[in-house]
Amino acid sequence: MILKNQKTYEYSQKLSVFNNCNIKLPVRINFFLQKNIRTIITAATEIEQTKMSIAAEYGVPNETQTGYDIPTENIQVVNQELTDLFNLEQDLPIHIFKLDDFEGLELTYQQMSAIMFMIEE
Repeated sequence: MILKNQKTYEYSQKLSVFNNCNIKLPVRINFFLQKNIRTIITAATEIEQTKMSIAAEYGVPNETQTGYDIPTENIQVVNQELTDLFNLEQDLPIHIFKLDDFEGLELTYQQMSAIMFMIEE
């Protein structure tokens, strides 16, 4: 599945609803869902690392050493590089489910919303 980094990053945040949840899923769905989540999280982590390297290149460590402050003269170039980063596309090996695969399962609205991009109707 070809996804822009922006979508990948957004999906990784939405998929956090599956952290520490106790849903009983059929083996096939559980296997591919966990594999998809790992793929998205790994890609999002790489995006975050690149984002931080851009900040480190153009910024200075903040007072608490937890991030970077970007000087005014560098904001435009940083914004452009971040825009370029988030507009990049990646072909991620995402397993696509059929809507029928989830029939009879009790997922919350947030859980269904998080995986809708993996489902074809």
